[in-house]
Amino acid sequence: MFAKRQTVNPTLLSLFRMFVWIRISLAVLAVILRAASTPPRYGYLQILVLLIFIAMVLYLYSDYLQEQLGSLYLPIALATVTIGLSLSRPVVQLSDLQNGTGPIVETLRSISYAQMESLWNNETTPMFFFPLVLIAWQYSYREVLLFIATVVGIDFIIYFNLAIDPPQGLLNLLMITTSQSVTFMFVGYIVTVLSRILKEQRDALQDANRNLRHYMTTLDQLATSRERNRLARELHDTLAHSLSATTLQLEASSALWETNPEKSRALLDQSLKTTRAGLTETRRALEALRASPLDDLGLLLSLRQLALNDAEQAGYQLHMDLPDQVESMPFDVEQTIYRCAQETFSNIGRHAGAKHVSMQLIDNDSTVDLFIKDDGVGFNMQEVDPTMHFGIVGMQERVAIFGGTLDVTSKPDEGTSIHLHMGVK
Repeated sequence: MFAKRQTVNPTLLSLFRMFVWIRISLAVLAVILRAASTPPRYGYLQILVLLIFIAMVLYLYSDYLQEQLGSLYLPIALATVTIGLSLSRPVVQLSDLQNGTGPIVETLRSISYAQMESLWNNETTPMFFFPLVLIAWQYSYREVLLFIATVVGIDFIIYFNLAIDPPQGLLNLLMITTSQSVTFMFVGYIVTVLSRILKEQRDALQDANRNLRHYMTTLDQLATSRERNRLARELHDTLAHSLSATTLQLEASSALWETNPEKSRALLDQSLKTTRAGLTETRRALEALRASPLDDLGLLLSLRQLALNDAEQAGYQLHMDLPDQVESMPFDVEQTIYRCAQETFSNIGRHAGAKHVSMQLIDNDSTVDLFIKDDGVGFNMQEVDPTMHFGIVGMQERVAIFGGTLDVTSKPDEGTSIHLHMGVK
């Protein structure tokens, strides 16, 4: 019954020790006062109660007994204290002092309710609340009822050993124990409910902390996975494309080395150009990976800063049409929009020779559209420079990963325009 909780709360154990010390102090004071009276008046039960609480001090400070007894350690202490408190009732002490004879015991044989209550209850009764509260807090309401039944049982044993004449004495005792039991039941119920509520709140808090730790771990894992994917896309868009192009050109050059040396040298020169362009793009991508402005500025300010910096370096006039704010969107989507804009402005600066460039971002809640247009030299879509071709293909593949589309339109001497369309939900 008492095996619900195997460990004793250290705070409760400290309070228990404090209570026993207080009870010992009161018992010693009573012995001293009785011994100082004329003639000295003390009985064997008074000494027995003092010895019981002294033994409890030794018991409560014994780590060995606590380890050996386990779940029985606290119930034994509570039962012993309850017996000690019951033997401390004034009616027992007075009867012991008279050794079963004399005017006090004679009075007990025909005692009134008021007299019996005053003899049965004194400063000892409030002390029963300590084991009561401790049981209610540490165990359940069933153990509280067991404690109350034990106290009542001891009271009846005391009553029948005092030979108080029934039926009036028995009726008085029933009234006293009923009043006492109802009070104990009410207090025990309140403490039990409060203990259960506190335990539920503590368990809920522990669950919340556990879920929070799991959530933080998941976030760390997602952040790591997202960064790995971002690195993979950057390397795929730059290094992988340039290496693939270089490999194909070198294989073609090797095949034509004997039969068509001039064509072979042209392919070799083109592969060198592609390699240098790939190296430049790789360095740019690595530089961009070191510090992404999206983390600090957000999408709108990052696009604005990117366009202004490229316009200043390339010397063209820039027109921007950006909303005041955009709906929240996944970081990968923002990253894709920014990288496509970055690649587009890089191509404009290197190849277009444009005088006017416009950028427009349209946020439609569930979708976003990015338009960038220049009035530069343009190019033939069928005869794209390898370095630009791989950049365009890389952007289109990046956008396609997230279910978007990237349309590039260009004609010689008519400029170039790109249209990026992506879902953001």
